[in-house]
Amino acid sequence: MGYTANDVIAIAKTQVGYLEKRSNADLDSMTSNAGYNNYTKYARDFDNKWPNFYNTKKQGAEWCDMFYDWCHVTAAGGDWELARKVLCQPEKSAGAGCYYSAQYYKQVYRFGQTPTLGAQIFFRNYAHTGLVYAYTDTTVYTIEGNTSGASGVVSNGGGCAMKSYPRKSSDIDGYGYPLYSEQSSGSTTEAATGSDYNATVKEDKKLSYFKPAKVYHNGSTPEPVYKDTDRKTKTGELNPWEYCWCMGRYGSSWLVLYKLDGTDDDWAVGYVEYNGEIED
Repeated sequence: MGYTANDVIAIAKTQVGYLEKRSNADLDSMTSNAGYNNYTKYARDFDNKWPNFYNTKKQGAEWCDMFYDWCHVTAAGGDWELARKVLCQPEKSAGAGCYYSAQYYKQVYRFGQTPTLGAQIFFRNYAHTGLVYAYTDTTVYTIEGNTSGASGVVSNGGGCAMKSYPRKSSDIDGYGYPLYSEQSSGSTTEAATGSDYNATVKEDKKLSYFKPAKVYHNGSTPEPVYKDTDRKTKTGELNPWEYCWCMGRYGSSWLVLYKLDGTDDDWAVGYVEYNGEIED
């Protein structure tokens, strides 16, 4: 069972006021043992409960992105594999780093310049991140970890806080759009626009007309691509862990649009035998 942007926002709001700790003590307390050593319950849970989510243990590391991901796993009822798929991340990802989280979204064309409810906002050349919980024509409202209540972008600030920024702020790099189970909206915001990938795809002229049905995520080995549905004539190959667009199935073959030779401007279409994951 999936979860919505509103589920993540509700959880994030319960964390406002949490302070990082100076040691491993009192990690679940909102304010006890406060310090500046980046010890948090968020890193503890990834290290101990969900150790395959990230590529290494994270306690003591800067935690703004961990906070965002933690809200997702919690919204998923602890199902970290569901959460990482919603976040467009591979297993054992580098997604505790803001830069890498943004790249994962970009790889599957779920990154753009328009805020949506539950989107992941990135700041200052991907040095900080947060959660969009509301927005208007002029302002975007966020909940962020490892920040402070001071105005402007504060990275490594030591706490969880609700903040706001002008939508046209030069500090905003853009937004990643998780694969939520349904579109969310709020009465005090504009209507959410879902993935908003159309705005991103239009930046690529070769794909400006195209709206894919699904996302295909290849497995750990190369996957042959064929020109015919009975898969007799090989024309290409998907790299291990490659993401591409899936446009449907014919019999036991899946029709995909993929990058040819790994370049953004050179694409091909073909059929593959299922050997990965089809994501909404």
